Amino acid sequence: MTMATPVDGANSQGEGDSNMRTVVGSLMFVFLSSTALAQNAELTGVILDSSGAAIPDAAIVITHSSTGTKQTTKSNTEGYYTASSLIPGPYEIVVSSEGFQPVHRDGINLQVGQQARVDFSLAPGSSAQIGNGGYQTS
Repeated sequence: MTMATPVDGANSQGEGDSNMRTVVGSLMFVFLSSTALAQNAELTGVILDSSGAAIPDAAIVITHSSTGTKQTTKSNTEGYYTASSLIPGPYEIVVSSEGFQPVHRDGINLQVGQQARVDFSLAPGSSAQIGNGGYQTS
């Protein structure tokens, strides 16, 4: 039994099917990856002192109010922070840094795919808890 061979470099049907499966598989991967990323939300902002100067290395604790899940991060040398891959829902944030009064903010509701900006201004003083529920509110 002799098999027909492709003429002039033409692909056999089996190779074409294999290439099509690879293309379809790659497209599905890209679609599913982007869909999965869009299911989360992101918070970003800047931490400044009362004079408007950046506060580097401020500790930021982000808590999902319904689940209690916490994510922590720090501000960079320019005072900016980013927290990504957050589950949509209600959040509260506590920002603290040595030499400053901590600030607590709640009622932040994140939606699917949202990139919310939440900035903070910290007043000089003791890092001990104060005022409204133990924290300064802003």
